[in-house]
Amino acid sequence: MKLLKIYVLTFFMIVTASVFAQEKAINFFSFSSSFTRSYDASNLSFPILVDMDYKKPSTLISMEVMSEPTYSKYMIPISFSSEISNGLYLNYVIGFGSEKYAAQLDYYKKPNGNDPGSFEFVSEEVKSRNSLFAFNIGKAVFFTSQKRIMVMPFMGVFGNFHEYNRIVNQSNSIYPPSDTKGQVNNLGANVGVAFNFQLSNHFGFGVNFNDVIKYTSQNTVVSYPPKDETTNKFEFNFNLVPQLNLLFYFKSSPILKKK
Repeated sequence: MKLLKIYVLTFFMIVTASVFAQEKAINFFSFSSSFTRSYDASNLSFPILVDMDYKKPSTLISMEVMSEPTYSKYMIPISFSSEISNGLYLNYVIGFGSEKYAAQLDYYKKPNGNDPGSFEFVSEEVKSRNSLFAFNIGKAVFFTSQKRIMVMPFMGVFGNFHEYNRIVNQSNSIYPPSDTKGQVNNLGANVGVAFNFQLSNHFGFGVNFNDVIKYTSQNTVVSYPPKDETTNKFEFNFNLVPQLNLLFYFKSSPILKKK
C-alpha cells in the first residue's frame, strides 16, 4: 500500500510537470480492458482445492464426478506515457480487477467396517480482488512524417496483488474450514514492445506485447493450512496474446529539454 501511494504521487507529479512545461511533446493516456470466462487452472491467480486433476486416496473413494467449473476474470488497466526527451518515454500503469471461480466435486465414499458408504460432495467458491502497477521506460521510433506510427521497445518493473476469499461447503471434514483467506503477490521485471497508431489529433489505438521476457518473484500466503511461500521464475515468451489499447493523445512539454 505504501508503494502504491508513492506511485500515485509520482504519477500526478509527472502529469503536472508535463502540462505546465513549455516545449511541446507527444504524450498519451492508454485505456484497455480484458474479460474472460475461459477456465484454465494454470492461469488462475490463486490456488484452488476442487480441481479436475484433484484425486483423493483410492482407499476412501470409489467414484468421483467433477462439475464443469464456472470462471470469470476482468482487469482494467490505465496508463500514462510522458515523453521526457527525444522519444524517450516514461510510462506508468495502474489497474484494478476481479476474479471468480466455482466448482463442485461429487464422490462416493467406500464402505469401511459397519459404514455402508455414502455419497459425498464438496463445493468451492473463490473471489479475488486484483490490483496492479507498473513503471516502464522506453525508446520510441516514429514512422511517417507526422509521427503517426510508433514502435517502442520498453523495460520496467511491475507488481500484481491478489487478495482472495474462499468458501467451502462439504458433507464431511476432509477439507479446510469453510471460510479461508489468502494473498498472492507478484513482483518482477519485464521487457516488451508497443505498437501505437495515431488516427487523429487526439485518438488512436495500440497493440502491446508486455512480457516477452519476464522475471517474477511470487509470494503466496494462505490462512489455512498456514502457508507462506516464495517462488522465483524467469520466462521467455514469444507466443503472447497482444493487449489492445485505446489511446488519447495530447501535447505538452517534455520534462527534459530536447537537444
